[in-house]
Amino acid sequence: VDVLVSYNAGGGRLRTWRNQRPGLGDDLFGMSVPIEEPRSYIGKVLSAATLYGYLYAGRSPRSLHEEWGLTMLEVNE
Repeated sequence: VDVLVSYNAGGGRLRTWRNQRPGLGDDLFGMSVPIEEPRSYIGKVLSAATLYGYLYAGRSPRSLHEEWGLTMLEVNE
């Protein structure tokens, strides 16, 4: 997540935002980024990476997200 934010918004902004939000994991930090563009960019890249991992490497979304240290939300139907 840090690499995605830094690429999209710049390293200085990443450092500032991380310092303002100490102790947040990547998933919560990504949702708390105060500018829409990098916040949206994180979701787009992780969604695409999840789909490509499933389609081309046969990996489940759960295994990819665990490897990346992200939490999957359970959906109750």
